[in-house]
Amino acid sequence: MTDSQKQETELENKAAIDPLNMPSKKNKFHGALHKYIGKNIFDIAVLVVLLVFMLFQLGSYPGWFDAVVEHMIHPQVNNVLDGTPMKEMTWKWTDMHQHGGGASPVYGWPVWLGLKIFGLSLFGVRIFTTLIAFFSIVLLYFSTKKLFENKFALVFVVLLATSPWYLINSRSGGIVGFGFTLVTLALSLLIFMLKKQNSLIIAFLAGISIGFLPYGHASTRAFAPLIIAFVIICFFIKKIRFVPLVSFIMGCFLLFLPQINTLDDSLKVYFYARGESLSVIARDNPEKKLDFNVVKEKLGTNIELTAKQMLTLNSPDSSYLWPNIANSYNKIDTILYPKFLMPFMVIGLLLLVINMIKRKNIFYCIPIMVFFVSLSPSLMSGIGLPNPSRDYLACLPIYFFIAYSFYFIGDFIYKKSYIKLGKKPVTISITFLVLISSVCSYQLLNFFTLEKGTYDEKKTYSNCVIPFVNNYLERKPEATIVIHEYAPFDVYGYVGLRWSGGSQFEKLLKDRKIILLRQENAEEIKNLINNKAIDLVVSNQYETVEKLFPTLSRRNKQDMNDNSITFRAYYLK
Repeated sequence: MTDSQKQETELENKAAIDPLNMPSKKNKFHGALHKYIGKNIFDIAVLVVLLVFMLFQLGSYPGWFDAVVEHMIHPQVNNVLDGTPMKEMTWKWTDMHQHGGGASPVYGWPVWLGLKIFGLSLFGVRIFTTLIAFFSIVLLYFSTKKLFENKFALVFVVLLATSPWYLINSRSGGIVGFGFTLVTLALSLLIFMLKKQNSLIIAFLAGISIGFLPYGHASTRAFAPLIIAFVIICFFIKKIRFVPLVSFIMGCFLLFLPQINTLDDSLKVYFYARGESLSVIARDNPEKKLDFNVVKEKLGTNIELTAKQMLTLNSPDSSYLWPNIANSYNKIDTILYPKFLMPFMVIGLLLLVINMIKRKNIFYCIPIMVFFVSLSPSLMSGIGLPNPSRDYLACLPIYFFIAYSFYFIGDFIYKKSYIKLGKKPVTISITFLVLISSVCSYQLLNFFTLEKGTYDEKKTYSNCVIPFVNNYLERKPEATIVIHEYAPFDVYGYVGLRWSGGSQFEKLLKDRKIILLRQENAEEIKNLINNKAIDLVVSNQYETVEKLFPTLSRRNKQDMNDNSITFRAYYLK
């Protein structure tokens, strides 16, 4: 071999072992990612489409605050617009009803961030809670894939994510929908923990997700103790090892720490539900003893109405093929899912129970457990009747049952056809794809074409008083006006007014042409009225405002009625 040949051989050997020519970790990752995308391109495309629909018209549909969102977010709004501290927001357990959602830091900070970036707009209120909801759907997809083979996970999340109730919950920006998201995240991480026994990080994150549940809507709180009990049972039947269990408990305990100093109060308020529970109502007697006759009668009514709602029999007067799904949180005749899917829901539940017994698989009991736990707020309601604001979480297992029946029936027909034909029955696959696509399209059309979230939200006091005040200021531009609105749970919000009025209203507030009545400025306003510095007082609860300022009852006043919205104007000059 000549010297030149030796040099060429040495260069070739160096090139062969050159690190630049060897696959780096980055290249390996890119290769693995490219391979995964190529293998799962259909699933990824479907998830992207779901994201598009979850964000479609997010800032304009519904075109008003849904489910008293405007009141619950007043701590965040006042902080962003006025710089006032968010004193209501706390890691202590509080009565997490719809109006009080702003007290939850888990919910409040995403809303605050949206308001900080996008201002007081529907998009700003909704964007980050919607993105978190989408993340929970993706996590639900991957966790379900750990339990069921092939495309079942995709069928499940597609049916769920296109359902009108999921869309209104995930897009509303309210604590109710955020509670749905927290439950989905917790259950997904629970499944990951049970399937990945060696991951202490996942176990810890699962524990934290359980610790987050008390900071969602009150209806989510039954899940936390029951999931913890379920995990402990899994440990005793050797479905989970000791070290992951400890990591899980540590995650839960991390968010339990803020309750230590006020443990009695925290535990008392955990299931308080504003005194609306069945046990409280049954003790509403002079002896304060549990009246079993009241329990029996009310529980019987609750079971009947809840069963009808689960079977879509609670709305006999609505159309079978085209009812308005998710049109109200509080009407007892609002259905949770399309009526024609009810047989598939029942079949899916029965099939799941049969397979759970047959295969002795503990994972099959999770959807069943979630189903019955999600009904507990309706079953245990004392004041009021079962309605979607109490059992909306049932949509999660309901769509699991529907997907399970679809997939089980489709898989059965596919395998029978494969055996008979001796080749893959493409027609069956296409038919199944068309069926699922049709159901999803139906649900999306129902959501985007039929008015949603109309309960006490579309036409409000804010919509009526802003035009009235603007007209008055056009006639008397130098006037000073006091606006008073009903304060749910004795807490003033005024978010709806500030949103409806926009930048012009904010300028009037800054210039003190408009003053919003609150507890802290009531004495100041009283002095202004006595000193004849106020021209007009407007209130939608005149009993309260006349109690605060007795002289108003003797002044010139006018009662207004605008599409059933009533308020009173007091002309002081």
